[in-house]
Amino acid sequence: MTMRDSFATCPRCDGGLDEKGTRLVCTQCEGVLVPELDVMKLVAEVRTLNVGEAVEPVPLDLETTETTEQALRCPRCLTTMAKRVLYGLTVDRCEAHGIWFDGKELQAALDHAGIARLKTARTLSTERKVVITLTTAAFIALNVIRFIYF
Repeated sequence: MTMRDSFATCPRCDGGLDEKGTRLVCTQCEGVLVPELDVMKLVAEVRTLNVGEAVEPVPLDLETTETTEQALRCPRCLTTMAKRVLYGLTVDRCEAHGIWFDGKELQAALDHAGIARLKTARTLSTERKVVITLTTAAFIALNVIRFIYF
């Protein structure tokens, strides 16, 4: 792994990067390198709607993808980042330093994580309705049988 000088540049547009806490943010194209643990915490906040509260990080489902797009280099260590799919978006991942999101991709990924949470909640509520309906039907059937035979 090659270490770079102290002035990191954007892997997308070669613009200057500003250090914002644990993140590196491009001043030109608004790309951002976010440590993976930070992304996991953000997804957890979105999924639980506990923004700003302490949450357990959610493991990320980073799928491998094949693409003809040129691989980017990590702005921290110059290692070639791997292309991954996160919530339907192709992102670049440095195993040591995090995930590079172009422009508004971080917000889009979090939006997709929230949509996934809502779909899960809807599915659970539908399953609950089915269970309640079946339980109610069984209760009625038992009472009808009890009424007829007893």
